[in-house]
Amino acid sequence: MQHKQLEVESNSPESTENRPNNPFSLDELKMYWRQFAFKIKQDQLEGADSMHLAMIKRDPKMPTSTHVHQEFDNQIQIDLMKSNFETLLLDFLRNSLKNWSITVDFSLSEAQEENLKHLTGRDRFEALAKKNTNLITLQKTFNLDIEY
Repeated sequence: MQHKQLEVESNSPESTENRPNNPFSLDELKMYWRQFAFKIKQDQLEGADSMHLAMIKRDPKMPTSTHVHQEFDNQIQIDLMKSNFETLLLDFLRNSLKNWSITVDFSLSEAQEENLKHLTGRDRFEALAKKNTNLITLQKTFNLDIEY
């Protein structure tokens, strides 16, 4: 009788002992991550449009070989992911990558504070000029006014 109970436990959905645990690369993860984002949008699930955008905005990271980490812009996106999509995402990744040891977690992006600041025309120009110094040359050559 006890042997039968152990058999039932090993066949439970949470058991990963008898499931494949194939290694996968970060590129494979990114590919399937985006496929899932497009799939939920196509299936028109509730909240799928905003979750699709949130998922493709940043690539997922792999701190360990089976742990996936994703940053989101705000807590609402994290709550939506956890309540509506986390189980679907895990099932999709596990089946696609043939690895049932995969775990996922989510956090707020640290870069979000930059985006909250209201920028003037000069602030925007300076921020863009840091990324592309040719803008300063164009501004000086054509005597462009950046104060608007």
